[in-house]
Amino acid sequence: MTAKKLYLATFGCRTNQADSAAIRQSFISDGFEETDRCAEADVIVVNSCTVTHRSDQQVRQLSRKLRRENPTARLVVAGCYAQRVPETLARVAGVDAVVGNTRRAEIPEIVKSLPERRAAPASVDEVAAIYRDDFSKVRSIAESPAIQLGGRTRPFVKIQDGCDAVCAYCIVPSVRGPSRSVPPDAVVRQVRALAEGGYKEIVLTGIHMGTYGLHLQPRHSLDRLLGELLEIPAVNQIRLSSLEPMELSRCVIELAAAGDRIAPHFHVCLQSGSDRIL
Repeated sequence: MTAKKLYLATFGCRTNQADSAAIRQSFISDGFEETDRCAEADVIVVNSCTVTHRSDQQVRQLSRKLRRENPTARLVVAGCYAQRVPETLARVAGVDAVVGNTRRAEIPEIVKSLPERRAAPASVDEVAAIYRDDFSKVRSIAESPAIQLGGRTRPFVKIQDGCDAVCAYCIVPSVRGPSRSVPPDAVVRQVRALAEGGYKEIVLTGIHMGTYGLHLQPRHSLDRLLGELLEIPAVNQIRLSSLEPMELSRCVIELAAAGDRIAPHFHVCLQSGSDRIL
């Protein structure tokens, strides 16, 4: 029996790329194979970004293009743009489902639940409303195995998601929810599996990674997690994704300076030097 095929397109940050790895894994666990040819896919998933107006436009344009290339596949738009304005994406011709960020792991089951394709397009409510997310009670995050990497040599391991800050210029808390962290034992388990599987460098990523562990019970911290990961003999190098400057602790700097297994530079975010803008 020929396996069904998945075509996956990803926009945006490293955290989105880690999310796409989890989406990929969920479909492969369900018997799919990934393809780099949209025309032969049974399911198309666009994992969207919404940081800029331009990225929103690109998601819509690509969704229409993929539908033209493959008129019969199930087309799902997921991710941050899907979370922010599901009705807008539901109006894009040919989109079968719009899935927000907290229901990402359910995409294979959502695809199975879709009705047979009809001559008339589904209503906006049918495509979008039932998949709208509510972050009001979300304070946990599931482990996201990043084993199927889609050809990447540096696996992205998501250790944190969401943000509790309320910066006027940023949409992220609205589309990612409150800050929450993957428990340290789950991160250690995932990194060990990747390192022992032959990956030489592992990238830790998150939306507000410097707040790692603050909401766990008991509380944890990024420097403690790094120390635990460095105890894994197979780990060759760990790279940190972006960190807010106020949360780049001396402990993290000292860990990096003490050896060569943490990449010797930091990607530190600087949004603006203007008080008026901030």
